[in-house]
Amino acid sequence: MDFFETALPRIPNLRGVKHTSPSFPSMHMLLAKFGSRVDVVLGSDETYLEGLAIGIEGAIIQSYDGLVLQRVKQAFSRGDLTSARQDQVPYVLFQIPVYVIGYTVYTF
Repeated sequence: MDFFETALPRIPNLRGVKHTSPSFPSMHMLLAKFGSRVDVVLGSDETYLEGLAIGIEGAIIQSYDGLVLQRVKQAFSRGDLTSARQDQVPYVLFQIPVYVIGYTVYTF
């Protein structure tokens, strides 16, 4: 938050931020305070539907299947939350967590 308060007057072409933190309250506050001047895009496939719910308009996604997430957005826009949740499920269930410990990568 402090970054944008300081940066916006100094960087006239600052237009957005990719928000990758799972902290939805901080995304919501960025939208509330700077949403008319800064685009906040989501950096996570598996939380796309939640991002739409707080007003996120776009995402920089990790997967290769943007068409499915487009269906999530279309269903959400129609008010069809059942379809939006069903389309979102693969991104929630099939994300393979990867943990890096030292120089070793573990997948579960």
